[in-house]
Amino acid sequence: MGVKKFLQPAPSGWLLVFCVAVMTSCSAAPEPVGESSASGVEIAGIKISNRLAYGITDVQILVVDTGAFVACGNIVARSACATSFPLRRYHQNKVRINWKERGQPHSTDDVVLEFPAVLDLQRPAWIDVEVFASGQAGARLNQQKQ
Repeated sequence: MGVKKFLQPAPSGWLLVFCVAVMTSCSAAPEPVGESSASGVEIAGIKISNRLAYGITDVQILVVDTGAFVACGNIVARSACATSFPLRRYHQNKVRINWKERGQPHSTDDVVLEFPAVLDLQRPAWIDVEVFASGQAGARLNQQKQ
């Protein structure tokens, strides 16, 4: 179970950003997996959950330094959007979550996702993003149990 990081909305709003961009650059050759947290962790996908009683739109997770991102256009009330993608390495770059609620833009501060103590660097992880209250979102790294 990963550490959940709750993020406060930034004064300047935007969309709910959560990035595949969390994975740094789109390099052609993947880096080796499982060396240390300093070398990052492979990310296989992202899940964005909407816990609100109404839909959210233009949800995005953005890797601030690279501009890489993953997005979902619409997520209805109390549902989720998930996607997998070719493995990308996350080097603990800053990420930002952007989204709109009822047409109003929201954004988190730029944060670094912490590696959970039980993270197995030999296996890919997923990013779990959750919009859990109006104007508030959180994110964490997660792995399926084997």
